[in-house]
Amino acid sequence: MAAQLSLSCGVLFLSQILVISAGSNQLINLFDYPVAVNLLALKTDAPVRTPVVSTLPSLAEIEYYINFVTVVYAKYDTSTSWDCPDCLLTGPNVTLVKVAWNPIANTLALINLNMDTKEIIVTFRGSVNLADYIQNGMLLPIPVSFAGDNGKVRVHGGFYVAADSLFKQIQDTLGQLLAEHQGFRLTFVGHSLGAPLAVLTALRIRSNPVFSQQRFAIFAYGSPRIGNVDFADYVNSLNVTIVRAVNKADLVAHVPARGVQSVYIHHSNQVWVAKNGEINICSTNVYEDPSCSISLGPNYNVLDHTTGYFGTNFIPSITDNWCQFLLQIIIPIPISGICD
Repeated sequence: MAAQLSLSCGVLFLSQILVISAGSNQLINLFDYPVAVNLLALKTDAPVRTPVVSTLPSLAEIEYYINFVTVVYAKYDTSTSWDCPDCLLTGPNVTLVKVAWNPIANTLALINLNMDTKEIIVTFRGSVNLADYIQNGMLLPIPVSFAGDNGKVRVHGGFYVAADSLFKQIQDTLGQLLAEHQGFRLTFVGHSLGAPLAVLTALRIRSNPVFSQQRFAIFAYGSPRIGNVDFADYVNSLNVTIVRAVNKADLVAHVPARGVQSVYIHHSNQVWVAKNGEINICSTNVYEDPSCSISLGPNYNVLDHTTGYFGTNFIPSITDNWCQFLLQIIIPIPISGICD
């Protein structure tokens, strides 16, 4: 319950900032839905401007990588042990190579090696502490540059800052691992705040000529909108494997609201788990398929964000160690001695 309350407070905090940033004329778009009036931004169900080249992974893969999300939420130290029950669900030949952690931003990611599938997996933790919620609220879009973009890409400033806080650790570690394991796929995974961190980090790594010939895969669960239409077009145009999975009426998948800063819109490749459990492959002819998750608006909720992603429940993982969970909401981890 404490974890859900913490997450709910973060979402409410973000929502209030959305209202302040967007102005009263955008209040209708706070929790967007198909009939919302939007005069400032491209409609989310507008046809895509460029063909979608990126490809969807298999359903088995989408269900598999959610196990790494469950583990990263339970990680409260920088040890490389990989023997927890959820860890074992990832397979017998998966090892944890590094825990990337920034004590100032309080961001965290796991870097795993899977010898069976020949890949390196980077999994980013979602929002669990005050620093995360502050980053969520940094709505001002900023210009960024990726290899081959059109020069007009803008992304959520807070997400970029959070991703940047771990970037050097991750890039250096990937370089070292690829020197030993040439040809391994680079797979980036994240839920909630972790999803945009996974996407942005993957794009920056891919823009580095050292990594440009690698195979990339991105698994984003419950991702908020990351950037503008030029960003969405750029992601859609890449020869990468990517999915944006949405569970039922997950609220976080629909913020920042449509029209905030006249920017935010999702990239394609949404897979939506409907309320009846049916898995839907959403249309890639439009940015956000009106027959998929957005069809439930404005009746979104936080519970579908924290539970139900392919049978998972993140709350027990987050609160597995109550002492660590409650302390690290404000105090950076790891905290030695206090919770022993």
